[in-house]
Amino acid sequence: MARRNKRIQVSVIVCAYNEQEHLGQTLTDLIKCPTAEEIVVVNDGSTDKTETLLKNFGKKIKLVSYRKNRGKGYALCQGIKAAQGTIVVFLDAHLEKLRDKHLKKLVQPIQKQEANYVLAYFKMQLVKSDLFADLTGQRAYLKALILPYLKHLKKTRLGVETYLNEIYKPRWGKIVYLNDLVHLVKYRKMPTSEVLPAYLQEILEISKTKLEMQINQHRQLMKILNPKEIKSIKAFRKKVAEIKDKEVSDLIKNSIIPYLKRITG
Repeated sequence: MARRNKRIQVSVIVCAYNEQEHLGQTLTDLIKCPTAEEIVVVNDGSTDKTETLLKNFGKKIKLVSYRKNRGKGYALCQGIKAAQGTIVVFLDAHLEKLRDKHLKKLVQPIQKQEANYVLAYFKMQLVKSDLFADLTGQRAYLKALILPYLKHLKKTRLGVETYLNEIYKPRWGKIVYLNDLVHLVKYRKMPTSEVLPAYLQEILEISKTKLEMQINQHRQLMKILNPKEIKSIKAFRKKVAEIKDKEVSDLIKNSIIPYLKRITG
C-alpha cells in the first residue's frame, strides 16, 4: 500500500511463514494505520494457505513471494529491497490490537533525528539474565544504514535480530515500549507437539549467529543444540553436562537454560 504523488517515508515489512491463522488480522489492523505508507509482505515459502490469504489483500499490500522457505533473515532482505521508504519498520506477522500509535512510537525518534534505529519491547521481555531478552521483531531503521549489511543479513535466518543488535551500537538507537500491543508467542499459536522443536530451532539459529560474532566455540554449541536429537529439557541438560569447554558451558547454564525454561513453562 503506497500513497500516490508523495515520496514514501515509512515502509512496513512483515515476513510470514505459515501464518494463515493470524496474519490476516495483523494486516487488517496495519492497513488502517496512516503511518504505514507502504506495506511489504514477504511470504517466505509458506506451505499452508498464507499466499492465498495475501492475494486477497490485492493492491493494499506489496507482495513478495517465493516457494522455498529461506528463513527470516533472507525474507527481511527481500522486503528491504522491495521497500521504497526511507525508514523501514519490521513487524511480526502475529500481532493483535496493532494501532497507528504503535507505529508512530517506532518511527518518530528517527523522524526527529533522535535515533538511527528504534527497538520496541513488551516489558515482560526484559529479563536481564536472559540471553535473548534483547531480541524483538518490532523494529525501525533508516533504510540507507541497513543496506550495506544485506549480504550477511540474508544468511542469518532466526538469528537476524541478534545480528542487527551486534552491528548497531546502542548509542545510535532508542528503546520504546508497546505495552498494550499483543504478541502471540509460539505456545499460543502452535500445536503443543510443535512448540519445543520450534523453540530449539530458534535457539540454535540465534545462538549460531551470536557465537559466530562473539566467540570461536560455536561449532560445539551448534552440535549440542541440534533439534533433531533433543526432545526434552532433560535431554538438553544431559547434553550440557557433557561439555568440557567452561565458556560454552557457562553460557548455556546461565543464559540459554533459563530462557528455555521460561518460554516452555
